[in-house]
Amino acid sequence: MKKYFLTIGLCFISFSFFAQDISPKEVPSVIRHNFQSSFPKASDIEWEIENGFYKVEFEIGLWNNDHSIWYDNEGNLIRHKKDISKSDLPDAIRSLIKENYRWYWLKDVEQITEGDELTYKVELKSLTDEWDVIFDPAGTVISKIRD
Repeated sequence: MKKYFLTIGLCFISFSFFAQDISPKEVPSVIRHNFQSSFPKASDIEWEIENGFYKVEFEIGLWNNDHSIWYDNEGNLIRHKKDISKSDLPDAIRSLIKENYRWYWLKDVEQITEGDELTYKVELKSLTDEWDVIFDPAGTVISKIRD
């Protein structure tokens, strides 16, 4: 199951250059309704069609609360990616980073939900190196890609 969601995630990343901005009026009403019901405090809303999915980027609050959500044509939420702070990472991940990446700092941290699968993408940077590491909530490394 993890491979399935990882494959979907990689498709979203690799095909993101095919995104096309659209106006809210071009988004099916079921998708707009589901979005507005789930995120009534969303601001700075931007819609796109990306790889056959409707993608909405928005903010909630003022700091470090950027979100990206992908919906299918029926209005089902497929993927939710949101920026989080280091302190919101599970303890297992923070401990692993402290032990194995002590010469790195956290550049960006995201929580990604695809179906029932929850992962964390952490961008780690040193003076000479940069890594994108994806962890499961228990701290297991799912993938590690040099940036």
